[in-house]
Amino acid sequence: MGIYRYSCDAWVAPQLYNMNEQAGAPPDAYAVLLQNWSFPTYNWSDMAKDGFSWWRERMQKLASYFDALRIDHILGFFRIWMIPLHQVQGTLGLFNPRKPYTRDELMHCSLYGDLSHYTQPYIRKRMLQEIFDKNSKEFIKQFLDEHHAKTYQFKAEDQK
Repeated sequence: MGIYRYSCDAWVAPQLYNMNEQAGAPPDAYAVLLQNWSFPTYNWSDMAKDGFSWWRERMQKLASYFDALRIDHILGFFRIWMIPLHQVQGTLGLFNPRKPYTRDELMHCSLYGDLSHYTQPYIRKRMLQEIFDKNSKEFIKQFLDEHHAKTYQFKAEDQK
């Protein structure tokens, strides 16, 4: 049910879509880098303003062609894997909507200390050496800052 980013739907009513995002699916055994479907996510709050008329019209039109509709990924109507537009892979995506955990809830699950391991990419020097081999130093120099000893984070966008 996704729309093409450059379709007439997006051109006529761009406010109904989050054009700076793209939909996909989180990692699983079949797609470790996730899936990027490339279509914009829906702006549900804007769609609600007119009683979801876009959806009603879409379903009525489809009903003139088909006797039954099968909607895969129904979860996407309630929660979608949202990927920033500038990302090719979906690894920096996140669920929307999402309910954040409080520090107390994480501690109740025996998660203590530096919680950035659960909220930021966890990049170790040994990982970079395994992936980039002899080019790891150049990769670090261009894209990363040392966060702690042998642990890195991505440079800010304006530092690249």
